[in-house]
Amino acid sequence: MEMMVRMPQSRIAYAPNEIPLFHSIICRNLFAFKLFVWCRTNWKLTEMMDNVLHQMRYYSEGQFFADDNMPQILRDELLDMLNRRAKTAETGKETLPTGDTLVTFDLHLNEIAYTNNIILLYQGGRPAGVYATMDNPNFLRSVDADFCQRMHQWIQQIETCSFHTSNERHRTSLFDYLKQKVSAGLTP
Repeated sequence: MEMMVRMPQSRIAYAPNEIPLFHSIICRNLFAFKLFVWCRTNWKLTEMMDNVLHQMRYYSEGQFFADDNMPQILRDELLDMLNRRAKTAETGKETLPTGDTLVTFDLHLNEIAYTNNIILLYQGGRPAGVYATMDNPNFLRSVDADFCQRMHQWIQQIETCSFHTSNERHRTSLFDYLKQKVSAGLTP
């Protein structure tokens, strides 16, 4: 993927069913928790925010945390990450701390179509590679032209029936809903 992104006219389409791992990386404890869960369990995928909340509740109720404050620390980091994601969804840009734009993106919301994590790499406007999760965070990779083309068609179909978060009402509704789920947090 790193090689693909460096090439001219490259683009990535990403259709996840949970919070993309790279967003968690900036939250030290949340990222460590996700890695811990992946290492200890092989879990069934649910809704985007539900995965991490169920995991946090399970490990909190099981008293697996050495620090009793860790569930609240994770919840605070999750809310902080959601606030950052809401800002990038509003601007359509991922920025560096310096304010420089790192990448531009479109975010679409579709709560009906089920998906695994699908990452489609484009080169020169054409689909060139697919990564799909298998026992998250592990990925399968394919550069088969027919498969890449089919994933391109699938992503276009999903985008067609999705809400674009450039619409303030949809964007606000999405992030308010996710923040409420986090705030409800670890209570059963």
